[in-house]
Amino acid sequence: MFATRLLGVLLVCVSAFAHAAGDAEAVLDMERGLWSAWKAHDLAAIEAVTALDYYSIDEQGPSHAIGLTEIRRDFPTYALKDFKLGPMTARIIAPNTIVIVYNAHIFGSARGKDVSRGVAEASVWTKRLGGKWRNVLLHEVTRSQRDAAVDP
Repeated sequence: MFATRLLGVLLVCVSAFAHAAGDAEAVLDMERGLWSAWKAHDLAAIEAVTALDYYSIDEQGPSHAIGLTEIRRDFPTYALKDFKLGPMTARIIAPNTIVIVYNAHIFGSARGKDVSRGVAEASVWTKRLGGKWRNVLLHEVTRSQRDAAVDP
């Protein structure tokens, strides 16, 4: 009896992770799409895949973190002229949560200030009610070492 229940639980877990693995490629595509939306200055496309409780943090720490409200407010001052993305790795950390890690190079400005630089990205996506994947967290830090795959 116990073995049967345990097997049932294991099958449910394996099935959930297998389904998430199928979603990983779609989430990778959405992550790439976010970059394209920023470059096209398309706030609607960004909002379409970003959670209302989204949180973005950089090397300045939590006291300088921003959410979707701040992005909407400051969006007119952002200008991503170009970008280059390195190889992305999607890690399924739970059936409804995928973390994407990669290096990138940003060419652009924010609030009139040049922000062009090499960055390391960790982007967290979760499947919300209704089965839609949403970006919930971005941790972006300036890299201290050059990455020949993305840096000029």
